[in-house]
Amino acid sequence: KILEKLINDRLNYYLEKNKILSNKQFGFREGKSTEDAILELFENVEKSEKKYVLGISIDIAGAFDNVWWPAILYELDKIKCDLSIQKIIKNYLTDRITVYSNKFQKITKEISKGCPQGSVLGP
Repeated sequence: KILEKLINDRLNYYLEKNKILSNKQFGFREGKSTEDAILELFENVEKSEKKYVLGISIDIAGAFDNVWWPAILYELDKIKCDLSIQKIIKNYLTDRITVYSNKFQKITKEISKGCPQGSVLGP
């Protein structure tokens, strides 16, 4: 958990310092919240005066469970993220297994996609 927190802090610092993230991204960012997103929405509606306003909300079911690792690694490389962080994240994502068991059998399955849930680096 300590290493994950360190990586998370370094990565967030890099993303914020280099202004890589959109200022419209509110999720998983320090100092931003859903309340901020709603407030910005209301401000935009008020500014629109008598013009039409369109709002779109999207929630992709299983997004974190199905994320494609090469895309994450590609994006980290594209933004010139430190190679040591790229290697650690690659090791963090790859070579994982899950075990299903009951009183009759135990099944081991290799995990080939998705982000580990419940960790510092995951949702």
